[in-house]
Amino acid sequence: MRALDLPRVALVGLSMGGGVALGFALDAPKRIDRLALIDERASRLIPNVRLEIIPDCGHLAPLDQPEAVTRALSDFLLQAQ
Repeated sequence: MRALDLPRVALVGLSMGGGVALGFALDAPKRIDRLALIDERASRLIPNVRLEIIPDCGHLAPLDQPEAVTRALSDFLLQAQ
């Protein structure tokens, strides 16, 4: 982020990458603009979370339902702009 001169970013994480993204957000909350975790379990751990259920998909939702995941992420990430 420093090399690219990005003061704040939107971060998206899936599975283990979600854990990494969450860890970064906890360590440096002022550097995170928006955080998207593709993991329903995270919704039970984080207050004031927005949960989006995508039907008919397993652990790898972006592979099972790519259009639905793209739509949900786009809606979420563009919401504040």
